[in-house]
Amino acid sequence: MGSLTNIDRDGFGACAFHSYPDMMRFDAYSGDYGMSYFGHAFATASYLVRHPDFGWVGFGGAVSEHGGRVSIGPKDSARSRLFLASEKLWLVLEAGRIAEAHLDPRTSEVELVLDAADAHTPAARLVIEGGHCPTDEYAVERGAHVVPLGTGQTRIRLVRA
Repeated sequence: MGSLTNIDRDGFGACAFHSYPDMMRFDAYSGDYGMSYFGHAFATASYLVRHPDFGWVGFGGAVSEHGGRVSIGPKDSARSRLFLASEKLWLVLEAGRIAEAHLDPRTSEVELVLDAADAHTPAARLVIEGGHCPTDEYAVERGAHVVPLGTGQTRIRLVRA
């Protein structure tokens, strides 16, 4: 996420912020910033993994356990991609944002919680790669489930197909 810290208050993407005491300023050149930012934007996601020694670990998100369910709240800059390693489940939102996801490891059921609609996002577009499908019927356009969003959070239940 270093490329995000190199954006000055006017929106210029500098190569770096020089933190030497005699400089303390953004570089005047953009250099390779474009590739750095592309790499971040292309790869940012949250991952939930069950480690044999450390238990449930989240990369790019905050993890908690309650009543046998594991939850992850994405904290990455996009909040639109989530990989649940134990389920081999890759969830991608082409529109919308993930507020959190809850996994029941015993049943493999996933509850995906999406942020409310806004002026630019009246519906979420969810692409599911893995062995799960939504329990509710949604229109499918170009491979994405179109999920209408409301004024509050929207919950989607995913089960093994």
